[in-house]
Amino acid sequence: MTGPPQVAFVERGTDLLPPKIAIVDVRRDLSSALRNGLRVTYTAGEPALLRADVLIVGDVVDRELLMSALPAAGPGDSLAKATIGRTPTGENVVRLAFNPAAKRTLRKFLKITVRLRLIASDAAGNQTVVHKRIALSLG
Repeated sequence: MTGPPQVAFVERGTDLLPPKIAIVDVRRDLSSALRNGLRVTYTAGEPALLRADVLIVGDVVDRELLMSALPAAGPGDSLAKATIGRTPTGENVVRLAFNPAAKRTLRKFLKITVRLRLIASDAAGNQTVVHKRIALSLG
């Protein structure tokens, strides 16, 4: 016969909630994004490590993009990425620089749909992932 069930106790003050993060605004001009990086404005509810990626969207990948100079281009491949150590609370801006192969390839397009992914991790190890589908176009 076993004793009473074991109960896990949580120390007082332990952070159990994941950080709140939201994408506020994304500059959608493709030529500006290729030159200066994709400008993303986001809000953070608490200080956290932020990783941001621009990914190829699986269902709208153009045949030309798959056969282009991008190394192993396909759904989930990162075209641009950035990491920020400790984001302050409130509204912040991050610029995602496209890698050289992506710049070379994306210059051929007038419009492309990509997925923006933000991953925020707080000091306690809790994590939040936010996705947003964006159409980048010239003009």
